[in-house]
Amino acid sequence: MALAVETLLTTAGLARAVDAANLGLTLRLTHVVLGDGETAPTEASTALDNPRLGPIAILSGTALEPARLAVTAVAEPTEAFTVREIGWLAEDGTLVAIAWRGDGILALSPGVTAPMALTLSLVGLPAGSVTVEAGAPDLDLAFVAPIAVLVEAMAMRVVAEIDQEIRLRVLEGKWTANMETAL
Repeated sequence: MALAVETLLTTAGLARAVDAANLGLTLRLTHVVLGDGETAPTEASTALDNPRLGPIAILSGTALEPARLAVTAVAEPTEAFTVREIGWLAEDGTLVAIAWRGDGILALSPGVTAPMALTLSLVGLPAGSVTVEAGAPDLDLAFVAPIAVLVEAMAMRVVAEIDQEIRLRVLEGKWTANMETAL
């Protein structure tokens, strides 16, 4: 089951995406950073409240639709903590977006590799203005490649479940405009 986590686009991320689009370029997301901050982010945020791990190279990325991207990454924590915030970084280090959930998104343990399938909503940005650039992780690629394939498959399953839930709510008349940001 997917965990719905609200994603907030930062002012700096929006400005970089619009600037890139105006130049006929795209803003490339290359890394994520994980933190355990307890303060909700704002559009003016330029860093996570309490970054703990990262930047972590994005392993793969897929455009699900013009306003949504799915990416995979692998976290290798050296200490235990509860991830409450995930930052999406552009290639120049700009914090483009923050996913935050006060009661936690994911629990990490030292020595336990955590493959992650993440979806980023880009509603409000020019269509096609953001892309994903997969990097070379500091891992044994013989291990990472099969994990990345599994994580990407899991991400696609999560997206299908969310789409199915939206369709069901629309059919039942339970869909509201505010729900789009929650999913």
